[in-house]
Amino acid sequence: MPANANPITGNPIAARPIAGLLLSLTLATATVVGWLLTPHARGLDPLVVAILWFNVVVVLTALGVEASRRPYSLHLMHLIAMFLFLGIASVLQYSHGILGVPGPIQTVRPQILPAASATTLWLLSYLAVYEFRLAFVPKSTARFLSRPLTLQRVTLLGGMALVGLAYLAAVGMLGANTRAAAENAVSEFAGGTSGGFAGPLFILTGNLVRSLPPVALMASLLVLSRDPRKVSLAAFPFVGIIGIGTLLVNNPFAASRMFLVACLIAFATPFFLRRFRTGWLLVVFVLIGLAFLPALGSGTSRVALELSEVFAEFRLASPLDYLAASSDVDSLGMTAICQQYVDHFGHRWGMQILGALVFWFPRTLWPGKPIGTGTMAAHALGFDFTNLAPPITAEPLVDFGLVGVPIVAGFFAWILSRLDAAYWAVGREGVAKSYRIIDALYPFWLVAIVYHTRGDLLAAMTFNVSFSLCLLPLGLGIATRRESQSIPRVTAMPHTGDTRRTAASPARAGEN
Repeated sequence: MPANANPITGNPIAARPIAGLLLSLTLATATVVGWLLTPHARGLDPLVVAILWFNVVVVLTALGVEASRRPYSLHLMHLIAMFLFLGIASVLQYSHGILGVPGPIQTVRPQILPAASATTLWLLSYLAVYEFRLAFVPKSTARFLSRPLTLQRVTLLGGMALVGLAYLAAVGMLGANTRAAAENAVSEFAGGTSGGFAGPLFILTGNLVRSLPPVALMASLLVLSRDPRKVSLAAFPFVGIIGIGTLLVNNPFAASRMFLVACLIAFATPFFLRRFRTGWLLVVFVLIGLAFLPALGSGTSRVALELSEVFAEFRLASPLDYLAASSDVDSLGMTAICQQYVDHFGHRWGMQILGALVFWFPRTLWPGKPIGTGTMAAHALGFDFTNLAPPITAEPLVDFGLVGVPIVAGFFAWILSRLDAAYWAVGREGVAKSYRIIDALYPFWLVAIVYHTRGDLLAAMTFNVSFSLCLLPLGLGIATRRESQSIPRVTAMPHTGDTRRTAASPARAGEN
């Protein structure tokens, strides 16, 4: 590897610095212009304004650096989400004096400063830990995730996906093309079961079973793209059935916006975005989505039973108006509400994070199991609307106060850095095809990280784990010597600055 090579990708460290710099400058300019166009309220705290702008500068700097390294990563998606929910939206809404959820800032004025400071502490700790691991611990020993995708295990997952599609059809989701139609079908199927939309049967159907077909389709396409000549012709119609069945029975447009975006980005990353050397295109895609996604979350779209109803009321949104006024992106206001809960009722001492981690544990066996942090805070404070989604920075704030924010941020950074290192192992960008278990799940995790960042943690864990459980059939059994040798090792050309790659000897089991 060249002396000036990136330890993660093997590329020269400054391979595309201009793209990342231009991206940061463009987003910074857009933020400033949006701030100038937003009416400024009187009586704003200059210290809060300074902290909010500092957060924007920090996250944009980190975003530009990461965008110059890789076309996509969990780290990049987290930074994009931090910029949108806790960066530009916070600046615009606070400057306007009206937050999306609590309304006028007077209602949470004492809590705004710790809420803004929580973002600062999160960013500084998260970036310090992530960059430290990137520089000094570049390799990951995620042996399970590095095991190769085999036709037998992918076929097993595909068979499970077919059973899942049959189950979803029996539930009544065949032909359900809108979110309301799918939810009504599952609700009617659940019948008298307790829990409603949060009940076990609804979660099993709407999350776990729904996640199987897209992941199986992704794994199947990766295996086919590796070497179609060595794959049985019978596999092609098998993949086609899963793909067509997913659209008919498990239409991503009939799910939540997060599920839809997860599917769109997941299938774009290995087959399209991976061809690029920087992450600017992914950032642009996400920003364009700000004009489309708000319409899919409107009241009309949520209750529409036919696609014609959705299209009849579909209107492109102004990204500036959306970021400046929508409660969807009011992470600052929701964090302030969580701080207000702490001021009234004290800290939870880890119970909220614990409750999210063991969301699968039956409430019948643990009646006092915590509910979502946003719902808990809003209900305790007497809000009529309790479906809040506080960001990831609010979770440690409620549990441990400001002192817990950098600690949890450090753990989060360590996890993301390990997964990024496992996926972007040295020389992986020179391989046009994908082979490993992580390749089938990583694209879906990209949007799961956005969900984790936006919150709340309980719902995000359900979403993420539902996709992640699909990797278990892909790793059944003990890796054989033949499988271990099927992962090609790719190394950099010896000449500094030459970004071409050449295949070398097979890697040992679990080596990245």
